[in-house]
Amino acid sequence: MLLTLTITIISTPVPSFAIGDPKLDKLVGTFRGSYYANQGHTGLTLKVEKTDDGEYIAEFFFYSVPDNPSVPSGRYKCEVTYSPDTGNYYVRGVEWIERPSGYVFVDLEGPLKEGIFEGIVDSHLGSKYTFHLVKQEGENAPSNWAEVTVDDAVLEGYVPLELQNNYKKSITRAEFARLVVAAISLKTDQNIEEVIESKGYSYEENPFDDTSDRYVLAASTLNIVKGYGNRKFGPDDLITREQSAVMLTRLAEVFNVDTSENRSIQFKDRSSFSDWAVSSIDFVTHRTDKKTNTPVMMGSDNLFNPKGNYTKEQAILTIYRLMNSLD
Repeated sequence: MLLTLTITIISTPVPSFAIGDPKLDKLVGTFRGSYYANQGHTGLTLKVEKTDDGEYIAEFFFYSVPDNPSVPSGRYKCEVTYSPDTGNYYVRGVEWIERPSGYVFVDLEGPLKEGIFEGIVDSHLGSKYTFHLVKQEGENAPSNWAEVTVDDAVLEGYVPLELQNNYKKSITRAEFARLVVAAISLKTDQNIEEVIESKGYSYEENPFDDTSDRYVLAASTLNIVKGYGNRKFGPDDLITREQSAVMLTRLAEVFNVDTSENRSIQFKDRSSFSDWAVSSIDFVTHRTDKKTNTPVMMGSDNLFNPKGNYTKEQAILTIYRLMNSLD
């Protein structure tokens, strides 16, 4: 008897992967910086991604910077291309997501070199401007746990351009003063001189021999930061966590917040708090961000680590949370 064997072969579809463009792949990621246009100096975050279909698209976020706080926020979708003839990348607006009244797309054109994307801004109104963006990678990227909040703080205009880098490094006293002044100006919609005048203060002769930084002098006039005595401020000195708690408390007092009544958290290292910092630590660990219900400052494993260093990303997060607690 002859047996017939039938074999059925079932083929599994092989997924197709978009190869994309190696040149455009280099632009994928988040860039931060600024550009100039008809409204003046403007903050910019550009987020570029490659779709499953191998297309390159971007979201263009624009917002105010401390020296131009009147700029509204907006964003739109863009197409992204590369020209081998010019060696330039092109980012062109195609669809609004949030459009302030009267605003039009601006397009970007320029090369990408060592993580810096810069070039010409075309406003479509006959004017040419410039932009400068830095890719947020390596030392210029925040830690994973800080990324979302840092991004929110940047997009809302709280982080000056010169501080949008080296997020994991310890922050200096002068850098902290810069962040504080930017936050006050943004929250009050006034320049810092107007804030100082409204509080009944006035600039005195520079009290420090080691700095003439205008942001340090402004923060000092508002009693947020202080010197060491002997006309020394120490602009490049690093800040400890308990020092930051004191400065954040003084920042809250600029907005007439009552910082005196707070419950104390029994941190295991509470006995190591400096006497001058105890009430401030109680305040910042009790005061909460109304958007996330997160304390302005927190400890880890029931330790506050008062003498530990305070990084730039921690400063951005805590100032941002404090500003949200005022709403």
